[in-house]
Amino acid sequence: MTSWHSQLAWLPTDAPQNPFPFAVLDCRAACAALAEATGPIVDSQGLTAIEDMVRSSQSTPLPTDSLSANCSIRIHLREPPSALTSFATGEHGDKWIFHMLPRNIVARRRWTGQTIHVAEFELDGELLTITHVASQKDFVHGSADYAVAEIEFLLRKYLEGAPAAFPIPPGLSEKDGVRIALIGWKAYGAIAEFGRILPRPFRRQV
Repeated sequence: MTSWHSQLAWLPTDAPQNPFPFAVLDCRAACAALAEATGPIVDSQGLTAIEDMVRSSQSTPLPTDSLSANCSIRIHLREPPSALTSFATGEHGDKWIFHMLPRNIVARRRWTGQTIHVAEFELDGELLTITHVASQKDFVHGSADYAVAEIEFLLRKYLEGAPAAFPIPPGLSEKDGVRIALIGWKAYGAIAEFGRILPRPFRRQV
């Protein structure tokens, strides 16, 4: 069997399989292999019980030293807003649970309940605009730009259903492909199909 390590590839912007206007690391083979290897774990009764407890618990507020950033991320909802009062992914291998409050989306780790992001939003029909994000400082590598890129990636995948590439943590480069794929899988699970290195400084798209 061909190792997923050997199937990692950086796709330039003009590559037929690259749906983005920037170069990405193609991690699809890694996601498929890791999903198959970890299937029995994520399906275990113990983790299901933990997930149910997290889903039913109250959100934990961010600490006072969290990072904050203003932004303007526009998400075109694939479901009516009324269906998103409280939602969770619920798919095998997913690493996140989301709660929709009147003015905030709370993003939490699926099996620990740790609150990572609290995003303020405005809603106009089925257009949701994120205007501000507060994030766990350590989880986002001390970077507000990374925090904004991560919440945009998550919401594009889960609320818009659009192609999106996860942000690669600061300090990693193209030569770190295997490490990037493993970090992406640990953070995002099966949706970590493509990774991108953020520009320096990262210019958030409006």
